[in-house]
Amino acid sequence: METWLTAFKQAFPPEIWRDNPDELDFYSLDACPRVTKLHQTGQSPYRPEVVFHARFPEQVSKLLAWANQQGVPV
Repeated sequence: METWLTAFKQAFPPEIWRDNPDELDFYSLDACPRVTKLHQTGQSPYRPEVVFHARFPEQVSKLLAWANQQGVPV
């Protein structure tokens, strides 16, 4: 059975997404006080499975249409 992540990786070129664990850790943080406190205690509230780096508006449109069709939250 194909997962949404496998389908994503087939639908989009690897130059515009990242799944490196170090990068995913970086993108799991923001400046929200709750998130900052969790991070200080070694916890992470949510680590993304993939990060999308669009270079053009058309790539964002394609991603959002694909995610809607697949039922994948963005």
